[in-house]
Amino acid sequence: MSKGRTQKRRPRVLIVDDAEDNRAIYAEYLAFTQRFDVETAVDGVDALEKVGVRAPDIVLMDLSLPRLDGWETTRRLRADPKTAHICVIALTGHGEAQYVDKARAVGVDEVLIKPVLPQEVVKEIDRHYAASLHRSSE
Repeated sequence: MSKGRTQKRRPRVLIVDDAEDNRAIYAEYLAFTQRFDVETAVDGVDALEKVGVRAPDIVLMDLSLPRLDGWETTRRLRADPKTAHICVIALTGHGEAQYVDKARAVGVDEVLIKPVLPQEVVKEIDRHYAASLHRSSE
């Protein structure tokens, strides 16, 4: 690699979903086909702990979670200056306007309605990650 060029880092993604199958599908696809750095969490409490340790670029957040739901987890991420910049993409079965509006009100960057193909999730991750890199280079 020539001097002055840096290798592009792939995004760190935290997948938060209480359904093991959903976590596994997205985690395997993102890790093995996209080479993303992937971590998973089973609920909002687990997610907040892992965000503090792993500092992900993107959080894929289910909204209906045990212990601490995705709406409140996102609100807490946005309230903390150390995590407010993290992109949150909701992956949810709640497609009704009231739930989408609530998600946006707490700070979700994008709402994808399940079922959503992993390829579509990758498109959104790439779009938001590229935008964050552009903002940080300005």
